[in-house]
Amino acid sequence: PQKSRNYEVGYKGILGKKFRADISVFYIEVEDEIVPYQLPNQVGRTYFRNAGLSERKGLEMGLTYKIRAGLTTYFNYTYSDFQYKNYVTTAGKFDGNTLPGIPKHNVYGEIRYFPRIGIYGIFQVRSIGELYADDANLTKNNGYATVNLRVGYRKQIKNLTLEPFIGINNLFNEIYNANIQINAAFNRYFEPAAGSFVFGGLTVRVGK
Repeated sequence: PQKSRNYEVGYKGILGKKFRADISVFYIEVEDEIVPYQLPNQVGRTYFRNAGLSERKGLEMGLTYKIRAGLTTYFNYTYSDFQYKNYVTTAGKFDGNTLPGIPKHNVYGEIRYFPRIGIYGIFQVRSIGELYADDANLTKNNGYATVNLRVGYRKQIKNLTLEPFIGINNLFNEIYNANIQINAAFNRYFEPAAGSFVFGGLTVRVGK
């Protein structure tokens, strides 16, 4: 098992009637960090081993602002500085290397318009920084940004609420990897994500 010591300090509050903030900084020291890896003669199977010692330093921030009734913006940012402090395997010594699979910068923003009845919409932007795919930090996955859009219409008919909607994920057809196989065999680290795609549906609710 891995063991950790966690230290965190933060602030959470509502400023006025429209602004909300959640901010925290943290430090985590992990003994025997559990790390996934694969073997060349057993492709597709994942095994796990322990790193001696690692540390995680970071910042998490979430901000919400209510522009007007039904119209809200949200912003989230995470900074992650995660490193091995003591980690040696038969493949080498990785002291000081960045933990794979975790981007240093992660940003998410959203604008939501949700009136009680009528047309609504959600606009989302996500930006993921570059990250490493292996303990040696020799294989890097580039950063990327995606945009999603969804619109719909709510119609109340007595006790029945009808809500048709349509959306586009990855609006600008960004090319990126949806998943990373950490320490994969034969350099099979990357699993590509889908390009732009359209989805839609109809939600029906009974009752008020």
